[in-house]
Amino acid sequence: MLDKEPETSGKPSSKEPWLAVNWSMILPGLGHLYVGKPLQGWGIIFAYLALFLLSLFSVITAQETGLIGFVAIVLFLLLGFGSWVGAYRAAIYTNDSAFENHRTTLKDPWLAVFLSRFILGAGHLYMGKWILGSILIVAEILTWIYAPALVFLGLWFVLPFVANHAYQAASDQRKNSKNIILKLFLLLFIAPIGLSITLGLAIRSLIVEARYIPSGGMEPTLQINDRIVIDKVSYVFRTPKRGEIILFEPTQALKRGGFENAFLKRIIGLPGDKVEIKQNVIWINNQPLQEPYTMSGTTESPSPDICRSNYVTMDVESKPIDPPIPIYLSQPQTIPPGHYLVLGDHRELSLDSRCWGLVKRSEIIGQATKRFFPFNRMGRLDKK
Repeated sequence: MLDKEPETSGKPSSKEPWLAVNWSMILPGLGHLYVGKPLQGWGIIFAYLALFLLSLFSVITAQETGLIGFVAIVLFLLLGFGSWVGAYRAAIYTNDSAFENHRTTLKDPWLAVFLSRFILGAGHLYMGKWILGSILIVAEILTWIYAPALVFLGLWFVLPFVANHAYQAASDQRKNSKNIILKLFLLLFIAPIGLSITLGLAIRSLIVEARYIPSGGMEPTLQINDRIVIDKVSYVFRTPKRGEIILFEPTQALKRGGFENAFLKRIIGLPGDKVEIKQNVIWINNQPLQEPYTMSGTTESPSPDICRSNYVTMDVESKPIDPPIPIYLSQPQTIPPGHYLVLGDHRELSLDSRCWGLVKRSEIIGQATKRFFPFNRMGRLDKK
């Protein structure tokens, strides 16, 4: 993919510095591979991916990552930009003076491609195409102002053609490396779409996903239309803890009632716990549970009629069904292995384990860790 082409002047190993930068913009380390520095190239690629995963974990986890997460994000960004500089310098050190003198005499077509990737039209201005360059810049600015949602989609489809046109405008197109523009053109066109779809599906199914809150069962902690982050990684390495908010698939009891969408509730009882409701308070192993997160501070044990009524009055087509355990929590219950008791924070409104029983460990999708919208309430959900 990364050609090592002979040059029109200079020794055969001469490389285009700005082409190396363009490769590094696609993935840090590719520019070093193009220049002929495989150890540096692969080292940068692995380090970049490791920092990406560490940065992502620091964003989605409920654990206090603090300085480690901040440093990982900073290093991730610095390595990305630093690889551009490194690839550029490595190419220059590879080249002889004759090639460098020739390269710097005329407008560099690969610099035009680089500038176009920052601002549509910048590469054309560099090449002296003032009218077309100005039109492209104005068009991008207007898109940012009036249709920002279309900016990234538009750049994916428009950028490759603009970058290619800027390259073709150069008087010196480096005939021996001209075939590379087609490969770069295809990567600029295909890579963003392919990587976005592939990584998006992989990240959403295995690592993290965003959810919005459609109902008030978790008030006051979570408000209707809040946007939250679901961490799917942490529970691979540890068991769920009391007090954590989890996303889980509908249990068999809920499915029998016609529910298909995932539920979001707080873990109250763990496997082996003895749980009951006494005097409107949750008792765990004969000790009252302190719950500062609830709406009213009291918890009732609903009757079968209330549970059935809740099922048939929800905004779904559901069937009245009996709880798997008669009036769950109206009397002491011991939670079996691999099961969790979950309740909503708004106890008067929440349809939860009091009506339909327990959640299996295998039904848990992940932990709700952080709120990212609205912006004035961004932050970790475990912060009081």
